[in-house]
Amino acid sequence: MTATYDSIASSTLSSTTSSVTFSNISGSYNDLVLVWQGSNTSASNGKVVSLRFNGDTGSNYYRMIAYSSGPVLYYGDTATSLQIAESVYNNTLGAMAKWDLFGYSSGKRNKIVLSKLSRSLTDSHYISGGFWRNTAAITSIEVLFLDGFSFSVGSTFTLYGIKAE
Repeated sequence: MTATYDSIASSTLSSTTSSVTFSNISGSYNDLVLVWQGSNTSASNGKVVSLRFNGDTGSNYYRMIAYSSGPVLYYGDTATSLQIAESVYNNTLGAMAKWDLFGYSSGKRNKIVLSKLSRSLTDSHYISGGFWRNTAAITSIEVLFLDGFSFSVGSTFTLYGIKAE
């Protein structure tokens, strides 16, 4: 089987915004991949990027995270209403995050998400795994900051659908 990536939607920000939403997502793919390259508008680190599925603001998300900043490895788990991916970007365009959403269109199981994140300026790397406790097909994805910050001008978001042939 060869997997093919189809670009479903893409957005490059011409103004700052606190969230970006992809809606009316077709259920015709096996998996989704969401890629963000950019930064936030804050000069400080420690900002958290989250995904929200189908507008769900309940406590239906779970994640585990491992990250390194230099030679130290950190890990932890948390159950929060929105946070399933971690970031610590500052206001320079030098970060990249990738979220893999497995079985997003299935109506039979919870949705599994794996995220990978890299900050080129500080050599920090994050891996987060989590799931959305809902069996509904994902038809919309909102990428947002929980702490009121915004994505910087020039940040790009691309959503891909993956078909196995």
